[in-house]
Amino acid sequence: MLKDAAKIDIVHVPYKGSNPALTDLVGGRVQMMFDSIITSMPLIRAGKLRPLAVTTARRTKILPDVPTMIEAGYENFETSVWFGVLAPRKTPRAVIERVAGAISASLSDPKVVARFEPLSMDVMRSESPEKFQEFFRRDIQRWKATVAKTGVKVEK
Repeated sequence: MLKDAAKIDIVHVPYKGSNPALTDLVGGRVQMMFDSIITSMPLIRAGKLRPLAVTTARRTKILPDVPTMIEAGYENFETSVWFGVLAPRKTPRAVIERVAGAISASLSDPKVVARFEPLSMDVMRSESPEKFQEFFRRDIQRWKATVAKTGVKVEK
């Protein structure tokens, strides 16, 4: 996605997880990487990494002085790691509403939200199961378009 947006020639170096990639980044064996804030934040706080931009649509409250990729000049460059709760297709509506309500209520509780702060996670909650489903579908479509545009192929 960056290669396409910036019109630069970079090489993807696959790693088996963030830890070995971060080790090589800090050691100078690779020049940059995309990573989640969760795994990078300890090295950012220690002054071993410098965040250049976040890939979310809005700046994160965890790193408020770090611009988004869009602010850095890369139009439509938005992606993020997110977590959601899914249920089997035939789950009764009443069950979905009850679970969604409980999740929404818990994510409105400042004590619960505070538990995410050590993980360097911004907590965002969906207004409804339908809004989450819309978000989920948009994300899939965006990635389909990115794969089609860039010609990414799965290597085995």
